[in-house]
Amino acid sequence: MEKQTRPPILRASNKTNRLARRKNYSLPGPGNAPERDGQARIAPDDSPSPSEPSLLSPASRWGGGWGRVEPAFHPHLDLPRQGGGSYGRFILPDALTSQAWTAPFPDRLGNDRGTALVMSLLFLVLLVVLAPVAMRMTASDVDRAQDFKDLKTAFYIAEAGLEHAKSLVKASNYDDLLAGPDGSVATATDNGLFTITGSTTATIGSGKYTAASFNGGTYNIRFYDNNDGDGSLYNDKDDLANIEAVGLTAQGKRKTLRALVRKKNINADSFPAAVTMVGPSAQISAQGSGFEVDGTGHTTTGAADPDCASQHGIATEASAANTTEDLDGNAENKIDGVGGNHDIANGQTTYTYAKALDFYNDVKPLATDLGVTSLSGGQTLGTVANPQISYVSGNLSITGSVSGVGVLIVDGDLDITGNLNFQGVILIGVCSTCTGVLAGTGSAEIYGAMVVGNQLDASAMFTGSADIFYSCEALNNAAGSLKSTFATVSWNEVG
Repeated sequence: MEKQTRPPILRASNKTNRLARRKNYSLPGPGNAPERDGQARIAPDDSPSPSEPSLLSPASRWGGGWGRVEPAFHPHLDLPRQGGGSYGRFILPDALTSQAWTAPFPDRLGNDRGTALVMSLLFLVLLVVLAPVAMRMTASDVDRAQDFKDLKTAFYIAEAGLEHAKSLVKASNYDDLLAGPDGSVATATDNGLFTITGSTTATIGSGKYTAASFNGGTYNIRFYDNNDGDGSLYNDKDDLANIEAVGLTAQGKRKTLRALVRKKNINADSFPAAVTMVGPSAQISAQGSGFEVDGTGHTTTGAADPDCASQHGIATEASAANTTEDLDGNAENKIDGVGGNHDIANGQTTYTYAKALDFYNDVKPLATDLGVTSLSGGQTLGTVANPQISYVSGNLSITGSVSGVGVLIVDGDLDITGNLNFQGVILIGVCSTCTGVLAGTGSAEIYGAMVVGNQLDASAMFTGSADIFYSCEALNNAAGSLKSTFATVSWNEVG
C-alpha cells in the first residue's frame, strides 16, 4: 500500500486571517478557535486532485462555523506568502462549496458606546458659539425693520406736504408765493414760504420752510424758482418752479422730495405798462381829458400799492419812429407811470408780440366762449373767488354795466361805451389772424393790464372817463383762472 502524507498544519495566524479576509471568507479567530489550532489540509503548490481528501471541521465546541464560502466560490483557495510563493492551497470539501457557512469573528469596530455623549457635547458647543451670533443677527434685523418703517413714514409725511404745497401753488400766483407772506421779495426771510394756519417757520440746512404737523411728524415745505437764467430764486420767467418737502418723523428720520411744477402765470412784472402795445408799429390817440392811464402800482380799490413796482403808462414794441401819437388837449398829461407824465415808452422788449401770442395760445383753450358780440349789462365774467377766462371770437361792444375777474380775450375790436369794471388781463386782437383794436374806453374802470396788437400793428383810442390802472393785486386775482394749467413736470427723492 502506498504511504499517504499527512497534510501540514496551518495555524490561523493574524496574517492568515488577513489573507483570508481579502479572499472573502473567514478563518477562526480568537474566541472561537477549536481545541487544536484550526486545521486544514493544504495541498502542495501544484494542483491537487479534486478527489484528494480534506479536513476542515465545520464546527467546534464554541458553536458556529469556520467561515463563509459563497456557492460560487472556487473549491481551491491559494494563500499567497509575503515575498513570493504561497502557504499552500486549501482544498475545501465539496459540501462546503455548495452552500454558505459562517464562523463569527469579533467586530471590535462595532463598539459605539459613548458616541451619543460626544455628539451631544459637540452640539452643545455649537449652540454656545452660534447663539450669541444668532441673537445679534436677530437684533440687527429688528433694527433694520424699524429703520425701514420710520423712513417709509418720513416719505409719506413728505409726500403729504408736497401735495399740500401743490394745491397752494395751483391756486396762487407764482409771484405772490415767491415773495412770501409779506408780499415783498426784498425781505428774504419769508420768501417762498406758505401761509398755513397753525404752521411755524423751520430752518433745515440753509433753507427756511413752512412747518406743519402731520401724522405724528412734521412736513416742511417751501417754494422757489428754477434756474431760468434770471439769477433769482424768487423771480419767475418761464412758468416753472420747484416745490420742496421734507418729512420728519418723531424718531428723527427724514425724507426730502422735490417737484418741478409748471403753471401758466400772470406775473405782475411780465407786463411793462398798464397798456402794452405789441407789433412792429403803433398808433395812439386820445380825446378829452376825462380818461387816465396810470402805470404806478394800485390796489383793486384804486389806492397806491407800495408793494407793486410801478411800470409805464403805455409801452410799445414799435420804435419811436414807428409810433404815431394823436393826443388831444391835455390827454398827454393823463398818461402817467414810472416815467412821469406823458409816459409812453417805445421799443420795449419785455412783452413782445411773440410772448403775447404764447399767452393767448395757452389760455384760449381754457376759455368760456361768450358767443356774443355785445354785452348790454348785468353780466359777470368771473369773481375774485372764481376768476374766469372769457372769449369773444369777433368784435365786442360793451354798452351796459359789466364786471369780471380773470382774462378777457377779444379777437376783434373792443369798443366800450358803457361801464366795464374788470380785474385782470384784457387781450385785444392778439391772435395771428386778428386785426382788432381798442376802439374806445367809455367809462371803464380796469385794474391789471391791457395788451393790444398783432403781428402787423397795434392801435388804441382812449375816450370818455375811463381809468386804466396797473395793479399787481388784480393780476394775482386773475391768475386763479389758470389753475387748470398746473402740472407736475417731474419729481424725485433727493434725500
